[in-house]
Amino acid sequence: MSIIGYAPSVLISALKLIEQKLLQPSLIIGMPIGFSHAPAAKGRLMVSGVDYITTVGTIGGGLLAAVALWIFTIKTGIL
Repeated sequence: MSIIGYAPSVLISALKLIEQKLLQPSLIIGMPIGFSHAPAAKGRLMVSGVDYITTVGTIGGGLLAAVALWIFTIKTGIL
């Protein structure tokens, strides 16, 4: 599992590694924040073929990513 909360560039880098078969996460929680690159990075995540949790548009951030992780762990019975 990979969790990316702030930087769209980190999400894009992770997606490039996935395309190169160098990273194989079971799930990406990708919620970068911002107006310029975040929506494009999230769109790329949505078509990557990897299971994901994200937000749409410019909202996001580490706090939302942490909450998504918390809810995921509760719903899946990990915690």
